[in-house]
Amino acid sequence: MPPAVSCGRRPRLSHEAFRVDGHVKAPLLVPAFFVVAIAVLAACGGGATNGPVNANPNLVTPAQATGLTGGTSVQGFLWADSPDAIRLCEASLESFPPQCGEPSIPVTGIDITRVAGTDFFENIFWAEGVRVIGTMAGGQLTAEEVSLASSDNGMTARILVPLTVTDPNPGWTILLSNPGDDPIDISFSSGQDAEVLIRDDSGETVYAWSSQFSFTQAERMETLQPGETRRILLEGVSHNLEPGRYELEATVVSTPGSGTMRGVVEVR
Repeated sequence: MPPAVSCGRRPRLSHEAFRVDGHVKAPLLVPAFFVVAIAVLAACGGGATNGPVNANPNLVTPAQATGLTGGTSVQGFLWADSPDAIRLCEASLESFPPQCGEPSIPVTGIDITRVAGTDFFENIFWAEGVRVIGTMAGGQLTAEEVSLASSDNGMTARILVPLTVTDPNPGWTILLSNPGDDPIDISFSSGQDAEVLIRDDSGETVYAWSSQFSFTQAERMETLQPGETRRILLEGVSHNLEPGRYELEATVVSTPGSGTMRGVVEVR
């Protein structure tokens, strides 16, 4: 795993650069809501390798994942004909409800009813453009994280969400991308890059990442080049949440923005 950039003067980020500075942790503050520790939530392979190891885990299709062993990231059409029979498919077949277009790989460790954007009809569950991060072994992908996505103003954003959030949690990683052919100028009103909120079943916010930090107030303008992806890493501390399921909401606090990423997290 690459080392995180230390806090200090904000560097101009290059392709896949890490953001960890731009904010200063407020000393000796202990508010009611806590935040999660920082880390790049990349899946780690382990054990003996009985097949080719994926050398580029950033984007792999189900067809490419077949036969791989070890940590990988697979993006495709998530489909299931029951909550316990989940597959990541190369494509969706045109029907209603849609069917799994082969090749596909079985996926374990996911509750498909909790994946953001999941539709269902007559016991068929499906979700478009889902990225599952985990470990391939024996032709099966064991999930460790699911990527929840948003898209707006020509940009896309993904937040890597662990299937279960522990205390302390490794942290949040947001990937901000420009998939278009033209540069996108984005502005920030302060040193804050993003926000992550967690709400309980009553809708009350019980976790706000920014509550533990103070930020520089200088406005800044940056340019996201065509094809460029930037990592935003959010440093944090213990979240102090009771075990249970919560609604998650994440945004990049730029103008223009990239939309809101929503999903469900389980705290243990």
